[in-house]
Amino acid sequence: ARNRARAMALATDLAALGAIRVLELGEPDWSAFAGVIQATTLGSNAQPGNPAAGQSFARRAIALDMVYEPERTAFLIQAEAQGAVAVGGVEMLLRQMQAQYRLARGTEPPMPPLRDALARALRARSSDPHRALALIGPRASGKSTIGRALAERLGRAFLDADEEIERRHGRSIAEWLPSDAASFRAAEADLLIELLMTPDVVVALGGGVVEDATSRQSLADHGAVLWLHVSPEEQERRRECGDLRPALSTLPRSEEIAQLHRRRLPWYRLCADRCVESVGDPESTLTEALHAARELGIEERA
Repeated sequence: ARNRARAMALATDLAALGAIRVLELGEPDWSAFAGVIQATTLGSNAQPGNPAAGQSFARRAIALDMVYEPERTAFLIQAEAQGAVAVGGVEMLLRQMQAQYRLARGTEPPMPPLRDALARALRARSSDPHRALALIGPRASGKSTIGRALAERLGRAFLDADEEIERRHGRSIAEWLPSDAASFRAAEADLLIELLMTPDVVVALGGGVVEDATSRQSLADHGAVLWLHVSPEEQERRRECGDLRPALSTLPRSEEIAQLHRRRLPWYRLCADRCVESVGDPESTLTEALHAARELGIEERA
């Protein structure tokens, strides 16, 4: 309870469970409790701080912080360090959504999609305007062309992940990927983590970055990923105009494009925060990409 009157009312409601005592926040020794519920706004983005400062949690005690922005508060970090079981406010919020869905629909909600939707909503609310903006999509979707133009409009540096991985490892992707795909994807996943942590950049990622589960998780957690979507037919048309990149299989190009499209489409959807249709002239695609970036809290340079 956030004040003494509310605490007394709550104690009355819970009297049937046994003896209830109302104590001031700094009065008791927290190590005597099997559970501590932090129900104030202290520790949130709006009100930084730690209500547990100077206290000690009992080992294996439950420490629930109802704050969910940020997800890991000083209260939770301290509780974990002292051996308590830390439960964040995001989980509480998710369970509230579950209960509301059950009341409204009379059935249990699908929890994985609900959890994912909540995570994305919270990332959008508490986004860092300087975080990296990542572009994903298949070959010939315009990631490099649109990425460079987008970086210029946003006042950011542009990074091409394929060029960067070749420079660092001294190997061409054309040689590396067919001969040892597993080690290439592992190196790509490591580089991705670093690139996503680089502020004020636009990053064009390889079309196959979504093939790796670790990379998919990094992208899904990042909160600033634009998917440049282009149809298989348009991909083929664009690649007929002097595409020098090596084939990824022994299939004819049209069949390879169709196969990759079917396999990667759900992964692009999973990883993307916004989808930009890469059709028509590059300027219209750039305009749509800028609008999507603004929705994610990333603004053009003044």
